[in-house]
Amino acid sequence: MNAFDVLFSLKGRLNRKRFWLYQISVGIVTSIPFLVGEGVAAGLIELWAQIALSVKRAHDRDKSGKFVLVLLVPLVQIWPFIELWFLRGTKGDNEYGPDPLLEYDREAQITAGRDV
Repeated sequence: MNAFDVLFSLKGRLNRKRFWLYQISVGIVTSIPFLVGEGVAAGLIELWAQIALSVKRAHDRDKSGKFVLVLLVPLVQIWPFIELWFLRGTKGDNEYGPDPLLEYDREAQITAGRDV
């Protein structure tokens, strides 16, 4: 999955490490326009990217993207926050796609020139 798909598509799965890296990267990159007073467009792009990342992370936990809506409910939002940010995804394939940890391992082996 390329960076554009990770940030703007609602399909697929995302493991914790990549979720954290993309969250931090999006936050840093979109904060620059705010510093120079042009933050509205960057804010909308950031909002969509955060939603897409969270939906993919929910998929990794074998939950529907609708699970992310629970983040809007005060107090109850603590559980989905913990689940999305800190708990490991489903081992193996689930209805949302292959295990991203295994997928990244396969890509690394192919890049290294090893057959899988």
